[in-house]
Amino acid sequence: MFKKLTIVLLVFALFVFCKNNDKTAELNLKQNQTITSVDSLLQFAENYVDQTVVTRGMVSHVCRISGKKLFIMGNNPDQMIKVTTGNNISQFDISLEGSKVLVKGKLFKLLLNMPAENQEHKHEKSDKGEVECATDQQALYSIECSYYKEL
Repeated sequence: MFKKLTIVLLVFALFVFCKNNDKTAELNLKQNQTITSVDSLLQFAENYVDQTVVTRGMVSHVCRISGKKLFIMGNNPDQMIKVTTGNNISQFDISLEGSKVLVKGKLFKLLLNMPAENQEHKHEKSDKGEVECATDQQALYSIECSYYKEL
């Protein structure tokens, strides 16, 4: 009887702890951050490099090979931000494509940006073994995501 009670209490404690972590992340988001649109963030992106940002936009693409990156856009479909999974996110679900999302994470400037006009959508492995997506070439900035939510 004591073993069963201990197991039930342990499961309950884990459940409560996991729920509180989600609420804590959402509380931190609400209290300390201003939510910016993708368009506004890109307009002033240089001011936010290496800082934690919160933005919302439409998911234009989720990488189907690894699921470790997605791309969000604002009103201009030619301007996108690449969003990569952070330490606590294993991958993004493909069903997010076409949805509006809220993303929190650290903003980085990407070094390479080549126009992808008339470029076929391909996935290739780099020399490092990482999957590279043709959509990568359309983004100037990247967010290492620590939290996201479908809106």
